[in-house]
Amino acid sequence: MGEIVIVDTSILLNVLNVPGFNHIAQLSNGNQRWCYAKAFRDQIKKALAGEAPWNLVPLQDLGQLKSWLNEFPESAKRKVGLVDLSIINAWEAERKRHPLSHVRIWSLDKHLQGCDHKPG
Repeated sequence: MGEIVIVDTSILLNVLNVPGFNHIAQLSNGNQRWCYAKAFRDQIKKALAGEAPWNLVPLQDLGQLKSWLNEFPESAKRKVGLVDLSIINAWEAERKRHPLSHVRIWSLDKHLQGCDHKPG
């Protein structure tokens, strides 16, 4: 029994030390936007190559994306965006795939922090 941690972008921005932990594209300083965007890109490329301390959660197929898009209007009513919805769905899938593992979302966003399955 291991632990599976799905890392939200808010944590990666924290790791990269983005000022104010804002979205990179919304930083007011153009040089900072460029530097942090490159650092973010490099971390994602490392994850894709299996070199970072984490892996990307793969999109299984286009049907999965269509399902998320169909769920999106209801989630938006609850102020849950499409990316957060995809993270929650990835958490649910991993929880079902690994029922004997601790599966959680690591995030600074309160509505994602509750996604924490500990096998009983």
